[in-house]
Amino acid sequence: RLFDITQDEDWFQVDAVAGANYQATVETIGPGVAVMLEIYDRDGLTLLDNRRGPGTLAWTAAEAGSYFVRVSPEAGSSVGCEASYRLTIAAQP
Repeated sequence: RLFDITQDEDWFQVDAVAGANYQATVETIGPGVAVMLEIYDRDGLTLLDNRRGPGTLAWTAAEAGSYFVRVSPEAGSSVGCEASYRLTIAAQP
């Protein structure tokens, strides 16, 4: 994935099982890319957790349903064709 413009944001849907543990990991690939990683509850509005920069967020689904992961560039991040990142979302034991 990449950030085309400074207002770019990418949303990903995670269909979760109640009580299951999940992990979202973001890695920056392009030079000067600074990311914000956020996890949202099933309503798509309630922020459950966030982190600045590359790394991992883990959460447990309180209820079954769709949760959302948002990745966006932080202020000052490079944007354009080389402003890329990698996101991995996985269920954890």
